[in-house]
Amino acid sequence: MKRLDSFQRTEIAKFQGMAEVLDLRSVSDLINLTFCCDQVTVITDFRNLSSVGKNHYLTVHGGCAPSSEIVSLDGQKLADDLIRKETGHITPYGVIYDNGMELKQEYKGTAFPLYSYHPQEMVVGVSPAGQTDLETLMMLPMAQKELERAMRRNGMSIHERVTVRFNEVTDFALFKTAVKFSRNDMRSINAFVKLVSPLDGPEIETWQAAVNYVGVRSMEEFLAVGRNLDLFYYCFDVSIPEEYGKRIIQESGHFDYDPNLDAYYDYRKYGEDRIRQEQGVFLEHGYFVYLGEQPFWELIQEQDGSRIGNCARPKHWTSAAIWPGAGISRWMPSPVSLKSLRTKLPLCLCSSPTAPELCTAAENR
Repeated sequence: MKRLDSFQRTEIAKFQGMAEVLDLRSVSDLINLTFCCDQVTVITDFRNLSSVGKNHYLTVHGGCAPSSEIVSLDGQKLADDLIRKETGHITPYGVIYDNGMELKQEYKGTAFPLYSYHPQEMVVGVSPAGQTDLETLMMLPMAQKELERAMRRNGMSIHERVTVRFNEVTDFALFKTAVKFSRNDMRSINAFVKLVSPLDGPEIETWQAAVNYVGVRSMEEFLAVGRNLDLFYYCFDVSIPEEYGKRIIQESGHFDYDPNLDAYYDYRKYGEDRIRQEQGVFLEHGYFVYLGEQPFWELIQEQDGSRIGNCARPKHWTSAAIWPGAGISRWMPSPVSLKSLRTKLPLCLCSSPTAPELCTAAENR
């Protein structure tokens, strides 16, 4: 029904007319027809044969052609040739010309053929654990009950571990991270896809950077980061204050940048000032800022304390003074390698966020 709901009036006429011509009665045949009826030409109005001819031309050419080519066509002649030379089938829905269409068995009675009902759906390969030869492609996210039915149709249970393969956007490390924390649980994967499918590339990179910064250790924490991406800012592919200052001045749109004055901009000083104000850090692949007013682990405990835990501060977090002497420090996870915090400014670890101990630069720790 979802596929038929997406059909326009002409497509519905093609579907109904061809079902009448082929005398289709079974549900499986009707499902399969929805995947090939676009190859059919239907005439529902003979008053504009020029339009009929051009629509027929588009149909037999896969539904697309250059606009200049369509304009130059003699649609009237194409329609006359179709009506006089081809066999048409008169139905209550219009005159049908099958154009050699074959009813292929896309649907075989188990898994439904892939069809994106929504632009934010994502193709995911799912198979019983270790049996990738039995892989089934699914469109996620799904409602919980729908997911359970889809798993049962393909001989799997929602409660068993499966092998998961993302069929697209696999260049992003975040998808491998999701599979790792999900432990191949389809409910967790479905929840992840629901969050990630509307995101663009920079937002996906921000999620991964936040995961590294926060020191995520469970799927619940991983998803909590994704639900709170507005609390993080990530500037990809900058490693020093000068690069960050240059990026902001030239590309943020907040300044009237003049390339003729490029030699007079003090990118480094502006970058350092911004970092001091934002209390950000340089991670392995870019500059990262947590924008929240309270420690992130406290925030996610408030949102879902029953699953995140009830400790005041995770043991794997410590206070990092990113600007010793200025009294500026940030809570951050200690598993993050200090060498990956690629700031060229002094950075030290301390036990108190209000009285940071001075120490040597992070590069020497």
